[in-house]
Amino acid sequence: MAVSLNYLLVKDAPPAVTITLNRPEQLNALSTGLMEELTAELERQAARPEVRAIVLKGAGRAFSAGHDLKEMLQGNLDDERAIFAVCNALMATVQSVPVPVIAAPHGIATAAGCQLVATCDLAIASNSRSDVESRSSLVRITLRRDSGRPPVARASSWIKSGLPSLLA
Repeated sequence: MAVSLNYLLVKDAPPAVTITLNRPEQLNALSTGLMEELTAELERQAARPEVRAIVLKGAGRAFSAGHDLKEMLQGNLDDERAIFAVCNALMATVQSVPVPVIAAPHGIATAAGCQLVATCDLAIASNSRSDVESRSSLVRITLRRDSGRPPVARASSWIKSGLPSLLA
């Protein structure tokens, strides 16, 4: 089923799916629309049994500059609380996905963008976009599913099962 997305690009190549934040002119700032769309896409991909890993990347020269400050300046305190509630829901979704969520940041990842990277199970960072793209093929490995554990415990179990040898 094709899904029309406004703020994301999805490369569907099971067992890995790559989701790219696609607001490069705004340094992939996390607007409410982008966060809601990313939350829904993570939930959609998590429901697919053939998906064994999800990679998050950013289009352009940055992973994410954090919250969309222009959006935040347009509203009042209740609007800001609503934006943070959407952000909290996104971060909770990243942590609840039953497959590894791997951040592949390049360039900047500040504020909520850094929080998104830190919320993922694993981050493979690089100064070079081409380096990140070549390393994202690592997720084609078979990873065992863990559920019910906090992200650090999930990541350590995947690392113990052989991921370091692939990163060498």
